[in-house]
Amino acid sequence: MLSEKPAEPTPDFANWAAGGEDLEEYVQKGSKVGIQADKGVDEDVHGLRWFLIYGLKGLAAYAHHAYALDYRDDKLLLFVEDALLPAADDEATVDDMLAWLLSCGEMGVQSMALLDKANTETFGHPEPTQVNIGVKPRPAILISGHDLRDLDELLQQTKGKGVNVYTHGEMLPATAYPAFKKYPHLVGNYGTSWWHQKDEVADFGGAILMSTNCLMPPHDRYKDRLCTTSVVG
Repeated sequence: MLSEKPAEPTPDFANWAAGGEDLEEYVQKGSKVGIQADKGVDEDVHGLRWFLIYGLKGLAAYAHHAYALDYRDDKLLLFVEDALLPAADDEATVDDMLAWLLSCGEMGVQSMALLDKANTETFGHPEPTQVNIGVKPRPAILISGHDLRDLDELLQQTKGKGVNVYTHGEMLPATAYPAFKKYPHLVGNYGTSWWHQKDEVADFGGAILMSTNCLMPPHDRYKDRLCTTSVVG
């Protein structure tokens, strides 16, 4: 933990860890936590609590990608740690939660600014780019998500190997960064939005790499061709 003194007593979510591969353990725990499990608090506080939790998830996701490029701001991590405590406080008021939400918005903007700096200083400023949306012959890999370091490493590893790489979903904007235009085997974008992936990636003939939390429960049609990186695993 980053705080000098953790709260006492620490809430259950700060200490619980799964015991192994037993799915039933996750199912039982899932019935005791989450949006439907804490309706005992005031309904406005309940709604604001989960607004805050999902805001923290977004903040943390942007920060994760910035950290992957070695751009850091530990104030973001400290804020997430601090804000999780009121999110578990049944005594918190509407005013308390609104104050934390406004702070979360401010920190979320800082997190996005950090990621923008990381991406543009590493890969250049995006520029208007014409993108091929057709398919070409040769073995291929489809990459989806937000993690530009994953894309960069994939392109380095497949360079000169006779493999084409296509972006999908949230990875489409990567084709506008100058650093990726030096790879001729990044041949275009396949498909549309992330929520269409079950149909679109099933029809894709090659391997599929998911680099972010855009992954939906995979279908048997393509599960054996699906790879993940980092936290997506």
